[in-house]
Amino acid sequence: MTDYVILINTDKTICRICYEEDYINNMIYPCKCNGNMKYVHPTCLNKWRKTNEIRNKKCEICLYEYVINNNYINLHHIHLSYEKNPILIIIIFLLLIFTSSAIFYGCDYNHSIAEIFLKKDFNILLYYRIYYIITFIFIHFINIFIIFNSISSNRNNYFANYLCSLKLNPIYLYKLSLFFTIFIISFLYSTKFYDLNILYDIMYSIILTDLTNKTHISITNDINRLIDINDEIIMNYE
Repeated sequence: MTDYVILINTDKTICRICYEEDYINNMIYPCKCNGNMKYVHPTCLNKWRKTNEIRNKKCEICLYEYVINNNYINLHHIHLSYEKNPILIIIIFLLLIFTSSAIFYGCDYNHSIAEIFLKKDFNILLYYRIYYIITFIFIHFINIFIIFNSISSNRNNYFANYLCSLKLNPIYLYKLSLFFTIFIISFLYSTKFYDLNILYDIMYSIILTDLTNKTHISITNDINRLIDINDEIIMNYE
């Protein structure tokens, strides 16, 4: 028969904030400070951090930046740039689509991919429109992948807030209805006026991109505002 022994640290020390004696297992050592300043209760430290902006991120004695584990959603630098200057990012986005689709169009000189969706002997602009749509869908899915990857730490709250925003915020509902309206108009228009259809595709891609990015940014900021300091876990200094 094998005996298992559980070792429990019975050493006690004093919390550097509340000055109460407690077991070391109930405390953390979040920075480079030693001696009586080494250990602190997690709850005491979080309350202390609330009182000053400098204390929020680093120790005011040794100036070591705390390693904080939380459920914040960090915006990708693309979406941070979009939040500051959406028009510039949209222009860059369109230039990327136009350039990539033009290269795509030039490489497929027999139009074999476009002819999967169209009959032969259509004009050049309509052929190019197919490559524009394919390129836009590809780049848009890359954007969706970046968003999905950035929300991995708080995915459930993110989708709950997304559904709530569609129900409560009339701006999101307006953009969503506008998105489907443009789609219907584009579909109906394409049955008669093939040459001008690219304009509707451009409008469609701009609205969809703007809807996706602004909704993501808004929901992310809302979730991060709701996360309290007390929910953060400060890791031990290593």
